[in-house]
Amino acid sequence: MPEEKYSFAPSTGEFHGARTFAQEVKHVAFANHVFFGAIVGEKAEAGPGREGPESIRTKAEILSYLRESFALGHRAIGTITSANVVTVMDNVPVPRFKTRLAMATHACAHAYDHYGQLVEYLRMNGIVPPASQSQPSPTARETAQDSLGRHPLILQEGDGEHLLRRYGEQTLATAPGSIPEFIIKIDKQNGGAEDFVAVTESLKPGAIIPFHMHHNAEEILILEEGGATVTVGDKRALAGPRSIVFIPRETWISVRNTANHPIHLYALFSRPGFEDYLRARSVRPGEPMTPLTSEERHKAEEQGHAMFWDTSKDAYPPGVPHP
Repeated sequence: MPEEKYSFAPSTGEFHGARTFAQEVKHVAFANHVFFGAIVGEKAEAGPGREGPESIRTKAEILSYLRESFALGHRAIGTITSANVVTVMDNVPVPRFKTRLAMATHACAHAYDHYGQLVEYLRMNGIVPPASQSQPSPTARETAQDSLGRHPLILQEGDGEHLLRRYGEQTLATAPGSIPEFIIKIDKQNGGAEDFVAVTESLKPGAIIPFHMHHNAEEILILEEGGATVTVGDKRALAGPRSIVFIPRETWISVRNTANHPIHLYALFSRPGFEDYLRARSVRPGEPMTPLTSEERHKAEEQGHAMFWDTSKDAYPPGVPHP
């Protein structure tokens, strides 16, 4: 929905006092914080009309609030085990949903209910919802790969799909004056891999992979050379040569090359998705380096099942160690 339409609310026929589009989205986010927060013992910040903090007003702020709420949902559901799934919880926000299973199910159903309302808001404004839009026809390359299916690969150091980060996307990821290149070695387009993704990159001295988390995949980082300062979850350490870092789902990760030499890293993901984010924020060698808009960046994160920390809130995400 365009930002100028966020104030839209249906008012004809039987509609009286309906929420605006912005209020609907904020209500979903606030409810997610309430319901999923109850599972992990976190209290949601209240606001008027069960719509969260009143200070959240712009489209960017609202979408960030929404993404954070679903990240909380991923984290909350990840804490549910066979031992606690039907254990009665104290101080639940909805008295008839007293177990983690009931609360998580209700949270998902509530979001789907309001998604249906948001779809109607879009269609009232002549907008086809993303899930209903026609999908592009497969390229010749994709068609050929579909017919071939999975196939084995033996990749040398420079083999793979070379990509360059766009201007504005490489501020932290490389030394000044250079454009960072990385290689997607294996994924559904390279080898037909169904279950994991492999990426390589060389971090120059001073380069930073900023704080981010993956919603759908576990990740392993292999660092060939020593000298990288790694922060993952509640741990922070200087990694030596041939170090391995394990990043669970919904866990903040950041890497800084604090050495005076490049550090070659390998990133292995347990499920596909993040490679779509990487492609969206990059170009092939020789293509124009057009920057992405803020909305395009957010869409890339959604497609890649990832969330990057907003440093305008604080330099570090909550719970991570820092100097």
